[in-house]
Amino acid sequence: MEHIYREHYKRNVISLNGDWLFAIDPKKVGRDEKWFENFPADHRHLNVPGCWNTQALDLFGYIGVAWYKKEFVCNACTLKLAFGAVLNDSEVYLDGQLLGSHYGGWSAFSFTADVEAGTHTVVVRTDSAPNRSNTIPMQDADWYHYGGIIRSVEISEFHHAYIDSHRISYELNDDLTAADVTVAFAVKGASGEIPVEVKIDDDTVFNAAAKIVDGKVEIKGIHLDNIKLWGVGEPNLYTVHILLPEDDLVEKIGFREIKVQDMKFFLNRKEIFFKGVNRHEEHADWGFAVPANINRRDIEIIKNLNCNMVRGSHYPQSQTWVDYLDREGILFWSEIPMWGALYNDVTTVDPVLIKRGLDMHREMVEQYYHHPSIIVWGMHNEIKTELPEVYEMTRQFTELVRGMDSSRLITYACNRYPADICLDLVDFISLNYYMGWYAGTLNDWKGFIEGARKIAEEKGVGDKPIVMSEFGCAALYGYSNFSGDKWTMQYQCDMIKTIIDLSVATDGFCGTLVWQYADIKSAKEINRARHFNNKGLVDEFRRPKMSYYMVKDLFKNIP
Repeated sequence: MEHIYREHYKRNVISLNGDWLFAIDPKKVGRDEKWFENFPADHRHLNVPGCWNTQALDLFGYIGVAWYKKEFVCNACTLKLAFGAVLNDSEVYLDGQLLGSHYGGWSAFSFTADVEAGTHTVVVRTDSAPNRSNTIPMQDADWYHYGGIIRSVEISEFHHAYIDSHRISYELNDDLTAADVTVAFAVKGASGEIPVEVKIDDDTVFNAAAKIVDGKVEIKGIHLDNIKLWGVGEPNLYTVHILLPEDDLVEKIGFREIKVQDMKFFLNRKEIFFKGVNRHEEHADWGFAVPANINRRDIEIIKNLNCNMVRGSHYPQSQTWVDYLDREGILFWSEIPMWGALYNDVTTVDPVLIKRGLDMHREMVEQYYHHPSIIVWGMHNEIKTELPEVYEMTRQFTELVRGMDSSRLITYACNRYPADICLDLVDFISLNYYMGWYAGTLNDWKGFIEGARKIAEEKGVGDKPIVMSEFGCAALYGYSNFSGDKWTMQYQCDMIKTIIDLSVATDGFCGTLVWQYADIKSAKEINRARHFNNKGLVDEFRRPKMSYYMVKDLFKNIP
């Protein structure tokens, strides 16, 4: 869903985007009153995809339960009802019957049902409210808790065998000039054998009857010579088209290798220094439902900044966004929204939190596996990694992700250095620190960065590269003075330049990811100017601050 290219040519896919009925449920009475059968008469109309907070003046501050309703017409078929993302906890009803539920606000999910021809009704109950024990994100996340159906909704009609899920994997030869490709997919509605054609770009690489084993088809031995590698500024993509007699699927892939060796990163056997920004997929006018044209423009602004990498803070971002990164040759770090989990008064980990984290990692890897731009899976951000229970949770996360995908690097963003006990579980060390802003001074940075490698060696992880995954400070757009006080654009420039220069000059530091690309709306509970996290290089409407041009010049001179 939501790719910038056409995904199907045979499949009948119908968008349900557009006008939906909407009603808030602050007292949580909708289930008991059966709103899934009798929608409230005092409903209103909102657009999907969208955040309800940005569509009506009286809804801006609403966090909690709300309901959506949409009617559609289809033929008699097996119907697949697919959602790109719903914030955060959702239940889906079709014609008054519960199809199922889903937890997690930034991943896709779907349900199937056999239906008769005619008019049908889909009702969605959503709940955007977080808590302090087991929601992901938790209550005090450093972004606004928007609510709504934030990505596309569509239905597909099936009268025949169809592709339910797929994975296209590959092995590169020793000199990275050839690839052996495996195409695997699940089939619904057929057994025994099924005719399959696989095309890569314009060439048919398989065309025969394939065996269905336990509901799956696996086609191995597709050999490609003289491949063009995908890399930074070299976005070589291949189109894979899987065709069944009455269904098909299109996927884009790229061949590349990312490795850690000798405290350095190597992309396609060439050393690379990560230079980039953290980026929320958020905009003041749309919340988390960022339109494709805004994502496209963000890519242009970030490319102009001379970045080679973006960290997706702090959740899986839209397929549209990552497609653009694939097409432009920019690296991406994708993670789940486990930000700041475990408060100061909490020393145990709720089993529900762990299960939800595992489910979110599983969905992220499954749904974003084919994007060559993604080279890092992030486990979590700024949690209590000094605790043994967090070590065990992180171990479960890393084992799951490595078992699903060994082709990418794994890390998490740490603000507990040197107390952190989980660093042996990851491929590189990622540090979030803000000396000179929340505490300390700019002068503290030199000692911190020079001492970070020694701490890594003392912890037995001295062979791992270190990346400054977050650093920076707030600056109000247009605020400037001669003394360079805090909150001025001059102070922000001084802070960021200090850290980038030190990182580039220090052995074992292999990347700097500025916090952050653009100013974002912050939770009301967090005491920030304008209720925004103002650390962006551009403001919430993408107007550049002084620091944007300074970082652009610095990154230009880093090979």
